[in-house]
Amino acid sequence: MTQRLMNAALLAAPLTLFGCRSGGSASVEVHKASFAEDQVRNLSQAGSIYISGNAEVAGLEALKARGVKTVIDLRLERQVPDGHAASARKLGLTYIPLPMQSVSMSDEQAEAVLKAIDTHDDAPLLLQCASSNRSGAMYALYAGLRLNLDVDAAMEAGKQAGMRNPDLAADVRTYLERAKNK
Repeated sequence: MTQRLMNAALLAAPLTLFGCRSGGSASVEVHKASFAEDQVRNLSQAGSIYISGNAEVAGLEALKARGVKTVIDLRLERQVPDGHAASARKLGLTYIPLPMQSVSMSDEQAEAVLKAIDTHDDAPLLLQCASSNRSGAMYALYAGLRLNLDVDAAMEAGKQAGMRNPDLAADVRTYLERAKNK
């Protein structure tokens, strides 16, 4: 019974996101992914976007098997294991490094992440950082500005996806409020 419910949720998530993209829903479903748990830290999924902390090569392979084509890596250069980018590219994944701090976000970083997602959202993609704090924050940004969630709903989606740092969350909230009031 539980597996059937999980499968139904996985099938419903893209439909929920489609409704949000057209302005028809007030929330998105972010859920913990139930595969590659040992190879991908704090893995969540919202429709075709996966949100995570560190992903081992085996985790990238598992994500590729689920259709992921792009990895947007938010970790600082010193946090990225040697060979990680090369391993992703060897698997045929597009690897986009967009390093940012785990405690703050600039407007330029927000715009770079949104542009990367917009450019590659035709197939499943992975937002990756070290713990899922930054990737969850960038998912909140995406949910608020591309899925048209109100600021509170977008922030909640970001928390569900792993955003925890209050300073980073404040930067995301400020950016969303400013963008929505234009």
